[in-house]
Amino acid sequence: MHAIFNASLLAMLINLYSDIIFSGEKRNMSDVINILKENHIDVKNVRKRNLYLITTHSGIRAFLTFCLSFFYNLYFIISSRKNDLLVFNYNNLFSVRSINFFNKFFNRNILIFCHGEMEFLISDTKQYGLLNTILTYFGKNFFLNKQIKMHPKIKFVVMGDSILSNIKSVIPNNISKSFISIDHSYFFRRKENSELPFNNKKIKIGTVGTFSKIKGGEDFFKLYNLIGPDKVDFSITGRIFYESYIFDSMKIDIPKNRGKNMIPRNELEERIEKLDIILFFYPKTSYKLIASGAIMDAINMRKPILAIKNDYFEYIFRKFGRFGFLVNSVEEMATILKTIRKEDLSFDFDSIQKEMNISKITEQLKRNLIDINLF
Repeated sequence: MHAIFNASLLAMLINLYSDIIFSGEKRNMSDVINILKENHIDVKNVRKRNLYLITTHSGIRAFLTFCLSFFYNLYFIISSRKNDLLVFNYNNLFSVRSINFFNKFFNRNILIFCHGEMEFLISDTKQYGLLNTILTYFGKNFFLNKQIKMHPKIKFVVMGDSILSNIKSVIPNNISKSFISIDHSYFFRRKENSELPFNNKKIKIGTVGTFSKIKGGEDFFKLYNLIGPDKVDFSITGRIFYESYIFDSMKIDIPKNRGKNMIPRNELEERIEKLDIILFFYPKTSYKLIASGAIMDAINMRKPILAIKNDYFEYIFRKFGRFGFLVNSVEEMATILKTIRKEDLSFDFDSIQKEMNISKITEQLKRNLIDINLF
């Protein structure tokens, strides 16, 4: 799920360190290394160490993978050397408390990167099933505990200063002081769009990624009814958690598999390439404690966005530049789409990508590591 991020993180570490051991499941490591090679990153100083992991997607197997990861994480602490930097590219909530406890005896330098699991601290995840309910318990039991004393050599990393600010408002100081932030890095494509938006045709807008009620599906239908298919072509790209008959009477372009499963990467990119604007219907309260990979995809594909405002989207616009429209409601979305012109979709994606590329974010990471005496 995080192959692009894992590859970009490894690329940053390659820029900073001459000797790297990369431990992981064989196929996942291969995916990451291939991404690095495709982006002309030299991997000769990376030594791979295969780990056995369960890689299928059922709930029970996912639970067992978290358990297995728990023991691997402790093994890394025990087997590493005193001056090593241990970088965990995923924050396993099953093992975070044990990592903190064991490090009192082994005193290792540890960097843990945080992702969507931090959202469990402020949202009701019971609707997502038993595993996420368990993860929520472990997350809150650790990160919201005012009695825990964090080991000074353990640091958690979040992707963006807006997230760090929200972390400090949610998590007590005894733990939040162990957090640092860097921005989300990415391997951006070098080519620009082959044609300008519209091209004398109707504007084409759509969502990318999982399409469900939780992800704003009802707002998508609301926008469709406000605008109608005469002025705008509507599209959904990704797995769809609605019954397919709902779309029979609507003029909405959906994937070849009708959204029953995830779609192949090549079809995904082909469909995104045809869009003029990518829509985001996440609630205003979302993306307080996590970054958005979907936003990075939009920047990579040089596609303007039309989105409901949230802390993270506003932060990205302020820091790196505007590449679309942030609004307060679906009604405002409709107003924009009724009046939008071709020239309104011209944004400086070159500058945005330049400021978010691997080398720039590596500089951020290095400054942070120096500040916390881990470099």
